[in-house]
Formats: sequence, C-alpha cells, structure tokens
Amino acid sequence: MLLNALTSYLQHQSASITRESDTTSAVTQPSGDTSLTSRNTPDSYQPSTRAILISALASDINVNELDDTTLNHLQDSLQQFGLISPRDLSGMSLLRQAMQGAETTTNSVELLDHLAAQEQPYQQQQAVKRLQALFHNLASAQPSPQAA
Repeated sequence: MLLNALTSYLQHQSASITRESDTTSAVTQPSGDTSLTSRNTPDSYQPSTRAILISALASDINVNELDDTTLNHLQDSLQQFGLISPRDLSGMSLLRQAMQGAETTTNSVELLDHLAAQEQPYQQQQAVKRLQALFHNLASAQPSPQAA
C-alpha cells in the first residue's frame, strides 16, 4: 500500500522538478513483472557462486588436515575457480613453509591464525588474512559427520 502511495505521488509530480526525481519515479513505478519482487522474498534465497564453489571444495578437501599434495591440489582448485588471486599466492607459500616447519600441528586453519597474528610486510599480511578468511569459510562449509 505504501508503495502504491509513493508511486502515485511521484507520478503526479510536476515535470519541472529535477531530473533525479524523474529517475526515482521511473525506478519506483511498479512494472507488471513480478520476478523482481519474488527475488527479494526470504523464501527465494539463492546462494552465491562463491558459496557454491566453497561448499563443493569443502566437501572434497578437509582444510583442517592438509598434507603437501592436498595443499597443492587445493591451491590449483582455488586458482581454477577464481577463489584466490595471484597476489594471494604469497600467503599460500607462507602457509606451505609453516606446514613444513610445524612439528606438532598440521591444522592449516590454526597455522593461518598463527601467521595472521605475526608481524609481516603489509602485502603478505593482507594475503594471509584473505587466505585465512577463505580457509575459515572452507572449514565451516565442511559437511558434518553423519551419525552411524
């Protein structure tokens, strides 16, 4: 009802008002197309392409338990799907070095958390933080183990 009142008000505005209000009235005039309004309803949630790709990778690779071969496969997949950029590769190399130097833990998420807390040059720190966020997303998208 409020939308109809606003539409009616904007339609009756004089043409001498600024061009901006004409653009606003064109935007607010309802068209017969209901697909635009149906996309904004909570029932029609559409996950983003990035979320779908992260979910697919998370079902294949457990980022909490990575070895060197799996890390290489993950890096290739992330690059192929466009989830990391070439500037994020410095963060991946720092992770690889940390995994080789780690004696007790091979949890890549914990290693990235540790790397993000360390002092580093700005670009490396940004790459590690982007990689950390991505690995946290991958870890949270892991399918939960089914009770047998």
